[in-house]
Amino acid sequence: MKFYTVTKLGKHTSMTPEGYLLAEAVPVARCGEQVYHQSELPLEPNGDGFVVVSRDPDEVFRDESIRSFQAKPIVNDHPVEEVGPGNWNNLAIGVMTNPRRGTGADDDVLLADLLFTTPVGIQLVKQGKRAVSVGYDAHYDQTAPGRGRQKNIVCNHLALVDVARCGVRCTIMDGHAIYDDDWNEADHPRGQPGNAGQFAKGAGGGGGSISSGLPYSGGSGAHPAENPKTSASFSKSNPPPDELNGIKFQSYSAPTTNKAWEIAAKNGEAFDEPPLPTTNKTQGAGVIIQEPDGRVWIVHPTNEYGGYKATFPKGTVEPGMSHRATAIKEAYEESGLRVTLTGFAGDVERTTSTARYYFARRLTGTPADHGWESEKVTLAPVSELKDHLNHKIDHKMVDDFLAKAEASAPAEAKPAAIPQPHAMSPIQKEMHLIAMTEGLSPADKIAGIENIAAKYQMTASNPSAPYQTKLVEALKQQGASAESTSTKPLSVATMKKVGQQLGSNPGGQYEDASGKKYYVKASKSDSHAKNELLAARLYEAAGAPVLNAQPIDLGGGKLGTATEWKKVDLIDHNSPEQRKAAQANFATHAWLANWDAAGLSFDNQGMVDGKMTTLDPGGSLIYRAQARRRATCSATR
Repeated sequence: MKFYTVTKLGKHTSMTPEGYLLAEAVPVARCGEQVYHQSELPLEPNGDGFVVVSRDPDEVFRDESIRSFQAKPIVNDHPVEEVGPGNWNNLAIGVMTNPRRGTGADDDVLLADLLFTTPVGIQLVKQGKRAVSVGYDAHYDQTAPGRGRQKNIVCNHLALVDVARCGVRCTIMDGHAIYDDDWNEADHPRGQPGNAGQFAKGAGGGGGSISSGLPYSGGSGAHPAENPKTSASFSKSNPPPDELNGIKFQSYSAPTTNKAWEIAAKNGEAFDEPPLPTTNKTQGAGVIIQEPDGRVWIVHPTNEYGGYKATFPKGTVEPGMSHRATAIKEAYEESGLRVTLTGFAGDVERTTSTARYYFARRLTGTPADHGWESEKVTLAPVSELKDHLNHKIDHKMVDDFLAKAEASAPAEAKPAAIPQPHAMSPIQKEMHLIAMTEGLSPADKIAGIENIAAKYQMTASNPSAPYQTKLVEALKQQGASAESTSTKPLSVATMKKVGQQLGSNPGGQYEDASGKKYYVKASKSDSHAKNELLAARLYEAAGAPVLNAQPIDLGGGKLGTATEWKKVDLIDHNSPEQRKAAQANFATHAWLANWDAAGLSFDNQGMVDGKMTTLDPGGSLIYRAQARRRATCSATR
């Protein structure tokens, strides 16, 4: 069939002399398999509530089926009833003609020419609404639980929709490579009745087979996932290696209720985030999951749902759920990964929705357990993300949230991968916290880990010993590339003593060449000094005010501590207000086992710059007051 047109809009679209819009050779139905929710079909579902229905070529290209597509109306979205003479004028925006089987690469699809004859229809196509979905009647045979076969297809109408069941192939194509970003998943929820072009007894955009990543076939060499400079994809048929970056891939029992997801979110890492934007738009939450090697996890929606070839895990915030809980829930459902949120990434606003994104790290889980919403899961370097992502708004997220952060970090400061246990014991948690504490050199971190091992009197047979070994090896690698990330130790030889000893340990007030004053304490041993310095860093990490302490060279190979001299107002223990202020950080004192938090005469707490501050953390961790090792103290304490 030939058409007379005068204006070519694109490869497949043009305008007729009358002003109609013609779209030629549009795929409207295809062979293969398609996924339906149990509420859409009279068939027994699988355990997840879905049915996979096959559509054979003999049925799609049956002569009676093809002829049923001729001269059928095109409508804007599927109506709730069949289109016929009584409602044609109210619903039709065009007509479908010339249905035929495709040839060559298109021999699995039914093609048709679409003539849009109303101003509404023409404007919708020009504005980018180009996916199509057939409304039809059909019969279904059950072939197995969760599987069926479609027969006797009879077309009633063709709907112009935002998202077709068969993905971007069932669209009016003019070569668009990057898709519009005003598509809102909340308007097209998956796995619910009526969202896949449902109409009367059956509907769909021609279906579409679900593809998955190809299995790794690299022989006996290293798995591609082990190279931090390359991308690697995984699916149910192509699982990942046993572990990566010291973190195991392992299935886990995910929460099954929204309340349980909330608890999981509250047990995550603490961080600040700005207030949520004030808006009436639909709210969503998503995650940017980064490996210790810097690569990022992205998901590939089934049948390119919503026009996404790949994207970051994200979903709509359900009533009663927080954004944080939604984020970790969506991460698991779409990628199979159990994650913990590590920080706020940013807010992304679309025309009808706003989504809050968080940074996250993987704890356990496996991409082989991804849900039905995803075809596969990919791990990609930041530099390759845009090669996978096809939405402009995702590209902007890479620029705003990832590339800038990566560029701002000096190369020598990027740490080697720190192994993270998939199920932490109390000892491992303490060691991991030391390894991840900012401001400590690798050598200081190793010393802290060794102190923890000594505190628990660990031997080589202890279950946490292998983890300690991995941590120390990783930290030694960091130390080899950068001698130390901490401040170079001060030296008492370059200072003059200007004040006398305070407390039970030898020391005094010293002043450097610039006039800056410190209280220098001579520790009983290097281990005592490192223990106190580590405790001070942990107080800081917990958000509890503490005087700033630095290592200082006392001469003769001895290490001490130099605490910046500050004006201190000692606590009045008779003041209820000051006692309450001192008690505010009780949890931190207990966590660090600081039995000497108050001091014998209440002199280890004081007001500094208007805040109740720990003045001397030397009684923390493995040592107590007067430098005695904690193991020699009474067990009843």
